[in-house]
Parts: sequence; C-alpha cells; structure tokens
Amino acid sequence: MSRASDNTKGSDPEAAAWLVRLDSDGQARTRDAHEAWLAEDECHARSFERAEEVWSMLPRAAAQSRVAESHGPKAASAPRWAMAACAALVMLAGAFILTRLPGNETFQTAPGEQAVERLADGSTASLDTMTRLSVEFDDTRRTLTLDEGEAVFDVAHDADRPFIVRAGKLQVRAVGTRFVVRHVGTDTSVTLLEGRIAVSRLDEDGRAEPVPIARGGRSLRTGERLRLTVDGEARSDRRAIEDVAAWRRGRVVFDDVPLGEAVSELNRYGGERLAVGADIAGLAISGSFSTADPASFAEAVSALHNLDVRKSGQTLVIESPLTQN
Repeated sequence: MSRASDNTKGSDPEAAAWLVRLDSDGQARTRDAHEAWLAEDECHARSFERAEEVWSMLPRAAAQSRVAESHGPKAASAPRWAMAACAALVMLAGAFILTRLPGNETFQTAPGEQAVERLADGSTASLDTMTRLSVEFDDTRRTLTLDEGEAVFDVAHDADRPFIVRAGKLQVRAVGTRFVVRHVGTDTSVTLLEGRIAVSRLDEDGRAEPVPIARGGRSLRTGERLRLTVDGEARSDRRAIEDVAAWRRGRVVFDDVPLGEAVSELNRYGGERLAVGADIAGLAISGSFSTADPASFAEAVSALHNLDVRKSGQTLVIESPLTQN
C-alpha cells in the first residue's frame, strides 16, 4: 500500500511537525505513528534529535533574554537567535501539518493488495484491491474522495464534523455509522451496513442534490445498496450483509452478474488473467469465488455452462465450444 508524499523538503520539517503534534496530542495512536516514522529512515531520528535540541531552547529563551539584556547586546544575541530559530521551526511545522500529517493523506492499494487504514479522527477505512482514497480533514468536516475502487468506512462519531465520502457523482454524508462505497468504472454505489446516512448526487458544479431512496424517499436500510446508473438514475436493491464486502474474506460474490463483468472484477485482484468470448460475455453468473484463484473460477463456470477454457499466453480464455469450430 502506498501513500502519496513529497520528500523534497527533507526530513527536518517533518521532525518539526512531529514535535508540534506530540506536544499537542499525546494519544497512543499518535505516539505509535511517530515511532513508525522514526523507523522508516535513520535520518528521521537524527532530524528529530536536532529539532528537540532547538525546541528545548524555547521555554528558556524568553527568561534568558531578559537577563541577558542587562549584560549587553552580545549576551542577548544567543537567546534571541534561539527564539527566532524556534519561531521558524514552528512556522515550518504548521505548513507541514497541513500537507503531510494524518488528516490530509492519500492511500492507494495495488492489484491484489488490501489495507486497513486508521484515520486521524479514529475512523477506519478498509481498502479493497486497486483503490485510491484521498482524505482531507479540518475543524468543520471530514472529506474523503474515493477516486476508484471500493472501501468500507467505519466512522467515528463526531456530531460537529460530518464524515463525507465522494465517489464520482455520488456523495455520502454520515456522523457515526458503517457503510461501503464502490466506484469501479461505471459502477458507483453505496451499501449501508449500520446506522444512517444521507445520499446525494453531485451535479457538474459539485453541488449536492439529495437522492430519494427507492419509493417514498425513505432512508437506506441495513444491507440495502443504492446505485447510480450511467444516465444519473438511482436504483436500490438488497444484499446479504456477509456478501457486501466478501473481498475482506478473500471472496467475491456474484448474483446474476454478466460473465464479462465477473471476469473484469476478478482481474482486479491480480493473479492469472481471465478473458471471455464476446458471444458469452452476457451469460449470467452466480456464486461465491476466491479472489486468489481465477483458474478455479474459470473451471467452475466452464463445467456449469458447458464452456471451454484454453490458455493463451498468460491468459485463461473462457469461450464457447462453437468458437473453436
């Protein structure tokens, strides 16, 4: 799992930022994150030691300056330098916190990779394969953008800061709840696992328009999924809770899904690649399959529907027997 970052400024500003954060936030997860940062590179520890040396001057500098003034300008120069250095350090830290510390991050998983990320507010985001999630938190709201992929959000309650997830033209607003958002190709949906959420459609200017759920404008119920179609319509259906994020157990569940779509979904998880003949791409497929074993999927589908599977380079091609005649 990779995180977007910019190391061109070196590790000294990062060390300054960690000092500010540790001074104002003594929570265990902050200390753990700091230890992880120190372990990333030997230069991080050296930078942090330097920052601590300068930081330690700050509480002494003002008092020393008043005493030193009585001894002339040379004696006062050192305390003034320390105060100036610390001021610069804090300014660097402030700028760095806005751009790098947890709360403003980007998480990304590679094909076949999954990750569980604990966010700065205590919420968690479980990312499926080939998922990219941007996080921007401030004092008034928690905003996340699912650029692609699928994620389960377990939201920490904070009535003063709504938790907002945007995916394509879909927007989900919550305070404390659990839900799944998917944005893969033209498939954009949200499924409620627990609690309540408000769902909106974003227009071209980014304005949110509430989406009436199914008939009567009622709220989503547990296990209910709302999907935005290509033409902008909203449709809802129900799914078994255990099937909603089956990928967390290494499974993918299809319920009358066209074979072509099922193959595309399995290909997102890496491993042996699958392809399907155009004449059978619309064949409806149902069942639970391992995301780590595409070959077993191909064998099961071919046996059930009397199809053939052949090897073409590094790809398994599922096709009708008639294709070879």
